[in-house]
Amino acid sequence: MFYVENGMARGDFAIDSTLADTEYTLLAWTNYMRNFKNLEPFRQNITVLKDDITHEDDSNGGISITSYPEGGHLISGAYNHIGILVKDDVGQEVSVDNITLVDETGKLIRSNITTNALGMGKTGLMIENGKRYFLKLQRPDGSMVTIALPEAVKNQIGLSIDNNGQDQILVKLVASKATFNAKDDKSYSIAIYRDEFIHFENAEINPDEPVISLRREQLPFGILTAVLFDQEQKPIAYRMFFNHRHNETRLTDLKIDHCLTAFGDSIQIDLILPKAIQNEINVSISALPGQSLSYTPDNSIITSFLLQPYIKTYFEDRYFFENQDRKKRFELDNRLLIEGWGRYDWDSKKLQKAKMDFEMENGISFQGKVIDADLNEENQVYFTTDFSAAMQFEELGNDKSFAGNMVLFEGDSLGITLIGKKGKLRKPEVEVQLSENVKAIDDTKNWLTWKVLNRQEDVGTEEIIDQSLNIGERIIVLEEVTVVDKSVNTNKTDMFIPKSSLLPIS
Repeated sequence: MFYVENGMARGDFAIDSTLADTEYTLLAWTNYMRNFKNLEPFRQNITVLKDDITHEDDSNGGISITSYPEGGHLISGAYNHIGILVKDDVGQEVSVDNITLVDETGKLIRSNITTNALGMGKTGLMIENGKRYFLKLQRPDGSMVTIALPEAVKNQIGLSIDNNGQDQILVKLVASKATFNAKDDKSYSIAIYRDEFIHFENAEINPDEPVISLRREQLPFGILTAVLFDQEQKPIAYRMFFNHRHNETRLTDLKIDHCLTAFGDSIQIDLILPKAIQNEINVSISALPGQSLSYTPDNSIITSFLLQPYIKTYFEDRYFFENQDRKKRFELDNRLLIEGWGRYDWDSKKLQKAKMDFEMENGISFQGKVIDADLNEENQVYFTTDFSAAMQFEELGNDKSFAGNMVLFEGDSLGITLIGKKGKLRKPEVEVQLSENVKAIDDTKNWLTWKVLNRQEDVGTEEIIDQSLNIGERIIVLEEVTVVDKSVNTNKTDMFIPKSSLLPIS
């Protein structure tokens, strides 16, 4: 367990002879997170390199491909865009130029699909009804890796965004001609949001021109998310993108100077702000050894503010804003197409109220009574802790009782002072009881297994190696069977949350 302050926690662990494997997964979560069925714990894969081998020797040249349909789904009977991410067997992004796209009969659709230095690429194709499509790539060892694209959905409308315009962003509805004609009288809407900002647009179903043009000035600068809702206000497609509006006026170089203080025991940092900046700015500064790798980070001040708060995984975001040009903006758009895919489980949005079976970790609860308090003169108690020097005030009840909670570390002490009306402090006679409010997590392994370890990362992208591309040869046609059932309407939502018991505190 680690103490989290302002969203940050620090810790370490030793890697010794008891940890013989080279691949580990670091998981982190709070007890409160377990109340939400669709909320995943933080996860970071760790590869331990042995002393007697190099990083290159540890790699066997394996390559994997993952596909990300724009908007979350491939739409049958329409032209679709697909994001592609290529990594090697140790999770490093790989630049390739020989990916091919074929259909189920082996017919070549696209050739020489490339990825950049960050392993990202993009392609497009017309999805024919009832057909499956595959991406193929030859590995360095000569073996062929083939993944199946997700099966296209029928009679549904998707979402595509053209973010290449200088002053406008084009939001396009994607569907077959037949689907547009069938839904001509249906009402759809598009929400574009970030933080507290939200912008709604009605999406008219027009088969001839299903495009909505948005001026960049209408939208905030930075990352935004577009969500398409159907006539029942159900979200059916989503896409993240970056609005570059007024980029040249918002990204400003600061002049920095420094000097020793008068006593010579510390350094004073001076930030010289441009005249155009009137508001106060916040700065975080870390002092590190001169040879530290942190002097060449993958992030920057710009990306820490504009990208990191809105993404769920780590990537080399500084690259997109150094000497930015049209090419890097296009690559950033591809990265957000991949990043936004599958980010939200919209079923959780339907919950009106979540059942809280697990309390938020907010310290050690305590309650007690001041035996000798004079309620006519003394009605407030002041608490302090020894280690963290935290403080808290609580009111006395009519029966001289009090209750509260504070973060107490092992070996810490809780100081209690009685306060009079005139601010006079004195040592009271009190009875105090600390609550054993830390719930057991003996079922955590089952919870994590359900949440993470057995979860398919990318459903529909199964890997097929060294197999014929003629899928028809491996299909057995079954007799058609119609299954009929009645569904029961209910507004109840089941939360499959494991129960826990209490643990004593040491």
